[in-house]
Amino acid sequence: MHISHNIQKKLNIKSLKYLDELLYQTSQENNFNNRLFALPNKYLLIMKIDFNEQKDYILKEFEDELPFDIIHIETMTINFSWTRLQPGFTSINHDRVVWLQERLMKMSITYRQSCLLLKKKFLSDKI
Repeated sequence: MHISHNIQKKLNIKSLKYLDELLYQTSQENNFNNRLFALPNKYLLIMKIDFNEQKDYILKEFEDELPFDIIHIETMTINFSWTRLQPGFTSINHDRVVWLQERLMKMSITYRQSCLLLKKKFLSDKI
């Protein structure tokens, strides 16, 4: 994929190489359809474009912006909003949500704690 000069100025080649290495190290279990990646360094990479995209009009959309979002997993809680990341990603299907929930429960103390707090609140409200 071609990355514009503006984006290259924001990132250094080392960081792109590092990202490539992280993607390479990511197990298949932590890859959801080449769209979501739970990276080994506790970041979630969300692709905005298919790796094999060939259509010029779609590729042009990413001339001046990155084709992915990266968010640290520890910043995600049970109240995490997908729309905060990417407005076009609001139609999250159930499989994707279950996949992400499983990864977050394994990888994030913050997420597990937010789930436990929500569960306690739910149980105390029922009493």
